[in-house]
Amino acid sequence: RVILASPVHAIEQHNTGVTVRSEKGDWNAQRAIVTVAPSVVNRILFSPNLPYKKSGLLQRMPMGSVIKCYAAYERPFWREKKLSGQASTTTGQLEACFDSTPPGCEKGILLGIFGGERAQQWSDHTPEERRTQVIKDVSNMLGAEAENMTDYVENVWTRETWSPGGYCCMPTPGTFASFGDTLGEATGRIHWAGTSTGDKFSGYVEGAFRSADRVAKEVMEQLAS
Repeated sequence: RVILASPVHAIEQHNTGVTVRSEKGDWNAQRAIVTVAPSVVNRILFSPNLPYKKSGLLQRMPMGSVIKCYAAYERPFWREKKLSGQASTTTGQLEACFDSTPPGCEKGILLGIFGGERAQQWSDHTPEERRTQVIKDVSNMLGAEAENMTDYVENVWTRETWSPGGYCCMPTPGTFASFGDTLGEATGRIHWAGTSTGDKFSGYVEGAFRSADRVAKEVMEQLAS
């Protein structure tokens, strides 16, 4: 029921249904729901072509730029100083950090973020270079204990194949004024969901859930008619 590692490269609409094509095979259905980011949708060949306003919208919604990093410590040392672990800086490269230690965990975990221009600048650096910068910036914000990092994990969203950026789409100026009415609007038998189509909380999981509720009701109504 779920086919993994099989990116869709074409979606064809017919009078009675749709055909979804990938390297692992073709699937026929009455309706198709597309949930990937707009910049990824542009890799799919649609037949017939999408209406201009829909394709125009997708062309004008690139993903933002962000790198997320997790730094682990033997203990949440910042709490010993009566600090929350949340800090931001305008002089460093790491935009901000947050206490992400799970409840009840004796270790300490900080979440760090490179955002915008900083993420663009650091995306092509090595993991070791980013790690060194994280240690430097967190030390400046929370103290020298940050140098005693025990583990480091990162996700460079700007280099992700299937979500090339984050956290959400960054529509170009005037996009919603000219194309916004097609954001969640069905295109024939193709329906659109995903956090980028959420009427609220776009870029967050809440936006994805809201879009799922909307499109599920939309498809069920069509199948029942």
